[in-house]
Amino acid sequence: ERERICLVEAMPTRGFGATVAMDGSDSNSSKWQDEKEGATTDFELGQSLADTAHILKRFLRPGTHRWVGKIYDETFEGHEAVDILTSLGLSPSRKLAVEKLDKLRRAGFLVSVSHPKETSFRDGSRLYRIASRDELQSSLDEVMQHKDVSVDGSPQHISMAALSAALEDPEYSP
Repeated sequence: ERERICLVEAMPTRGFGATVAMDGSDSNSSKWQDEKEGATTDFELGQSLADTAHILKRFLRPGTHRWVGKIYDETFEGHEAVDILTSLGLSPSRKLAVEKLDKLRRAGFLVSVSHPKETSFRDGSRLYRIASRDELQSSLDEVMQHKDVSVDGSPQHISMAALSAALEDPEYSP
């Protein structure tokens, strides 16, 4: 039976994730930490987001793109990130991959280049780039000022956990 690559194979030094059978089994053991039902802590969700960002950094091949007459270096198209998450088994569908990438965008891991005022990640040709370590620190500083940062389950609490995990990882650098 053929199996798809998951986080263990993609990032062997990290040691997270599990191998998932291609039969579409939906037991909790075959789901990623952030997709499991039941009790999952904000710090587990945050670590999962940080791990996803780390994997994107490893597998994305940013390049130079032209958008409405402007040239942007070190960027990627939204569909490229969605392709990576689905092909590595980090998301079971494109829709869920977009949701995960939007969480990364809202937390500050991804920066919209072609549409800087956009309010959600798009699976398509819009351009994005991976935030620098300084930008991650700025995002963490900003989220720490939010009134809901200490509320368990809030997007800010999860973002704080994700950004802290990424900034603590010496391998996470631009």
